[in-house]
Amino acid sequence: MGVVVSTQPQFIRLGGDVWPTIFGEERMSRVIVTREWLEEGVVVALGSDAPTTPWLTPQVTLFGAVRRATYSKEQVGPEQCLTVQEALRAHTMGSAYAGFEEDVKGSIEVGKLADLVVWSEDPYTASLKRLWQIPVEMTLVGGEIVHQGGDTSLLPRRAGDL
Repeated sequence: MGVVVSTQPQFIRLGGDVWPTIFGEERMSRVIVTREWLEEGVVVALGSDAPTTPWLTPQVTLFGAVRRATYSKEQVGPEQCLTVQEALRAHTMGSAYAGFEEDVKGSIEVGKLADLVVWSEDPYTASLKRLWQIPVEMTLVGGEIVHQGGDTSLLPRRAGDL
């Protein structure tokens, strides 16, 4: 199809409670239609949109794509939720593709840059409540360790922080 959508599903959390007033109730289910885009063959790239959101971590972006909940915990367009696997793929391979860098990053392969994070828990088996809090144990950029240790200072502490 040749189309790429770069989106930030965590905005549902940030503004979703006021959007019905702006967009109308009927349109709310059509906000950030990630599932529909994937089913239509659109490449979806997830990102933080930093510094415009208070959450810089990929865990919060993944949580937004998988849960799609407003601050008041109302789920918006639940049929548009992604699986953890789909959200991780969109955040890594989709974003690399959107930046015309799919040949050098976005997946772990011989000859690629080895830009990656190592989390302390498996996001595929973590509970949804835990997904947004998984600490990063190590960060590599170009194969070099640039961060090591369980620094959780950037992670939300409570669900209310999301």
